[in-house]
Parts: sequence; structure tokens; C-alpha cells
Amino acid sequence: MATFATHITSSPVKPLTGKRPRLKLLSKPSGHVAGMAQDNIGYQMQYSAKVLEERLEAEGTPHVLQLNLDWEGDDWRNPRWWHLYADGTLVLEGDGEYARSCFVEDEEAFLTALREGVEAAGLPGLSQDEYRLLCRARDIARHEPHDAGSHELGGTPGRVF
Repeated sequence: MATFATHITSSPVKPLTGKRPRLKLLSKPSGHVAGMAQDNIGYQMQYSAKVLEERLEAEGTPHVLQLNLDWEGDDWRNPRWWHLYADGTLVLEGDGEYARSCFVEDEEAFLTALREGVEAAGLPGLSQDEYRLLCRARDIARHEPHDAGSHELGGTPGRVF
């Protein structure tokens, strides 16, 4: 049975003001340096996926999550597109503005959207051995070099693990 990812984007209507609203952070910075590193959408998105994976494991329904971010130029803090994979299957994708709107709304809103995407995919549960094996495969793939010109975290575009 084929699994299709849910696609979500922000509203095409953009605010006229040049100043962006303050984000509500899931990972609270503990100082000035931590604040500079953590007060961006890219970090908060990755942190949300990590927290969700930990919560799913604690609930007894483990899934290995990988959130790939795509950005333009050197602006890795503001991804233009993202893809969520659960156990190697694309389950959710969206644009950076949608993610930003989630963090403006509530610090757990993006995490909730990720959870809903994983649950909607209806993936079978993993055994502890399968979960550990997929975690290690993800960790190994994370250290492979990116293709030239690719700005996607998580490896070669379209490749998971």
C-alpha cells in the first residue's frame, strides 16, 4: 500500500510590516550565546522533531524521525522548505513560513503538526531492535558529506538514511 505525505503551506497573504513577530521557543535558551544559536526556525524545527521522537518512544510507539530542511544561500536559519520522514517514509512536508507561523502561535504547535503527520501516515510500530537499528542508520547517514550545491540537511536530496 502506498503512503502519501501530507503537504502543508502557509497562507499566500504576507504581512505588510517588515518586522516579524516574536517566536515562542520550544527549546528555551539559557544565555546570550545559546539564544543566538537557538532563536531561529531551523534549530527549533529540528529540536521539535527530536522531542517528538523522544515522546513517541516514551509512549511505547517509537518511530525514527528525520526532518530535512532546504534553504537558499547561506540562510540556514530560515528554511524555505522541509520534509519529515518517519521510519524512512515521507509523511509530511511544508514551507518555512508555515513552520514560522506555528512558532508564532505556540511553542508546541509545530510539534503537534509533526505528530499529526506521523499518526496520519499509519505506519506500523517498530520493535526496539528495529528502532535502534534505524536510529544508527540515521546517525551514520548524518555524517556523510552533502552533494555540491545541496543545501538540504540530512544528506543528499531525496535520500533518507
